Amino acid sequence: RFDTLACLVAAWLARNQKPLIFYCCTMKLNTRNEMTELLTLFLLLLQCNLRASAFSLKSPPSSTTTSSKPQLEQIKSAPAFSKPASKQKSFLQRVDQFLTKLQNPKEQRNGYLYLQGNYAPVSQEHTNVPVEVVSGKIPPGLDGIFIRNGPNPDVTLSNQKNYHWFDGAAMLHSLRLRNGQAFYTNQFVPSARHTIEKELGAEYFTTLGEFKGLPGLVKAILSYALAREYISDLNTVAPPNTACLMYNDKFYCLNEGNIPFECKLLPDGRLEPVGYETFDGTLDFPISAHPRIDQKGDLLFHSYTINKEIIEEQGTMKVGRYCSDQQKVVSYFVPTEEKGYTSFAHNLVFTDNYSIVWDCSVHFDVRAMFDEGSFFRATPDHNLRFGIVPKSATSREETVWIDTGGPGALVHPLNSWEDDDENIVI
Repeated sequence: RFDTLACLVAAWLARNQKPLIFYCCTMKLNTRNEMTELLTLFLLLLQCNLRASAFSLKSPPSSTTTSSKPQLEQIKSAPAFSKPASKQKSFLQRVDQFLTKLQNPKEQRNGYLYLQGNYAPVSQEHTNVPVEVVSGKIPPGLDGIFIRNGPNPDVTLSNQKNYHWFDGAAMLHSLRLRNGQAFYTNQFVPSARHTIEKELGAEYFTTLGEFKGLPGLVKAILSYALAREYISDLNTVAPPNTACLMYNDKFYCLNEGNIPFECKLLPDGRLEPVGYETFDGTLDFPISAHPRIDQKGDLLFHSYTINKEIIEEQGTMKVGRYCSDQQKVVSYFVPTEEKGYTSFAHNLVFTDNYSIVWDCSVHFDVRAMFDEGSFFRATPDHNLRFGIVPKSATSREETVWIDTGGPGALVHPLNSWEDDDENIVI
């Protein structure tokens, strides 16, 4: 089965994904015989110049074609959809489903911690349901909304795939407080990804939980092309399921693999999609789920990427500042020259004068897919570094990187400030 699959996949890749193939072949996988054989076959097929037309395969669709589906047109400033959601399966989709069967997701999901108990997915959406106050009373002057965003797999979809805690469609749970009363609403965030999968009635896009073993590696190679069959901008594919942000009277749902997805909050707590925020076309890189608003009202943001195309073009990390006074992005650049690895830089902190990012010892490593563990891998020989970025900086040269002298990692720091001696404390 692998030989047949390898031939078909490699033939398609020979036409469309050469850089990814050569990247995969440079990895240290010599201890995995089957992987070495598969990658060798890829190279042989490339050398023989097999053409995709022999298998009636198609190149990635143009990003300028838009869908005529009414549901998709609601996402007004979303990326161009290459074609309407179709029940007819493409070659890539058939290959992907074959790989899914090899991974046996039913067994993987059965008993998986983050699909049980308090983490179990919610299947029903509610709108403006009155909430009983069991003790005391809600102050009548308290007017606002409390919102939680998080991953929630849509169990109504078929073709369920391997699951990771960070997977799952974004779902907002909101508690609306007004006139001494409380109302509960929960709703799937109507992102491009979830809208398309609802149209298809099945999970379509690659999940983080699938990145394991040989089938996982092939899925990783094919994931961008699979996504581009429906979404042209890869910075809008991930589910916006990590956090939310209110800024400039706009409400955003966030995921560090995406640019922000804006929704309008209706009075009953429901969401109306507006589209993906690019700050007047400036954003060409994902934004983390935790941008910060500083004392002046400026938005400080950063993120990282594992997209090899973006890494080759720009780098693995980017930082920026949106100025509230000028109402535009005034700083946006890559703070490090490193392109050989991607560090898990989930968050940032800031002081009066600086944004602070980090390059930690936890990296995204394809080799980890063969260790029955996460694609996050600790690299003890890599020291934790902090990048001190002046808020006024506009170039990499102005960033100061401080090596801590040893390995380390962090996800959510508490705070940072400058003391009286101008030391930065984190």
